[in-house]
Amino acid sequence: MRINRPTLLIFVALTLACAHKYAVPPITGKGRPIPVQSRTLVVTPADGRDERNATYHDSGSWVASALTSALQVHHVEASVAPPEVGFEAALLAARSAAAHFLVVPTIQNWSDRLTEWSGIPDRITIRVRVIEVSTGELLDDRDLRASSRWATWGGDHPQDLLPELAAQWAHSVVQ
Repeated sequence: MRINRPTLLIFVALTLACAHKYAVPPITGKGRPIPVQSRTLVVTPADGRDERNATYHDSGSWVASALTSALQVHHVEASVAPPEVGFEAALLAARSAAAHFLVVPTIQNWSDRLTEWSGIPDRITIRVRVIEVSTGELLDDRDLRASSRWATWGGDHPQDLLPELAAQWAHSVVQ
């Protein structure tokens, strides 16, 4: 059976349009900074905003929860810091909790679009920093990105991208 070129191109385009995209850059530097069985505190970031300046309520808690759950799957004792604390307060809270590491996510972009009507995918960009609590040393600093599939029937949201994005990040950062 012979498939003509236009049919093949349409098939490939539809196949690619049906997949979410995730970008977790490799760690640069010393390697995976969080050992198994370590104690880690994850900061709850401020809620995300998009280029239209819309705020997405609860997005910060969704990010903290997804990162915490992903670390726990890798046998890291992870808990969430109270929301709306600054870096210094979070570092003090981590020291008080005898945590070894502090994970500081920042939502840089959170865009929820009506993809099924506009063809514009949902997108998230989260900067995640890992700090060693005892020294305050920055061990990892990366931007994690995800976008939804182009071909959707509705009901997809940026928070639906978080579990896989967090899982890929945790897999890359836990040794």
